[in-house]
Amino acid sequence: MENMNKEYKLVFNAGVARKLLKMGVAIADIKADRVNHDKTVFVFKRTPEFEAAFSQINEEIAESKKETVVE
Repeated sequence: MENMNKEYKLVFNAGVARKLLKMGVAIADIKADRVNHDKTVFVFKRTPEFEAAFSQINEEIAESKKETVVE
């Protein structure tokens, strides 16, 4: 179960981070991935706006995967 007391959420997928930014969610920080220095980690503050946008994006991804499996 996810710990809701964490103040920040790390996003490892640039596409998801871009969608969050387009939805008006502010980014807190950008860091290099500790394991793969060619990748970037996006840090977002866990606000109600972030949680709503992140849930919506996850639902869209899940729906997209369902459509791919059906085809």
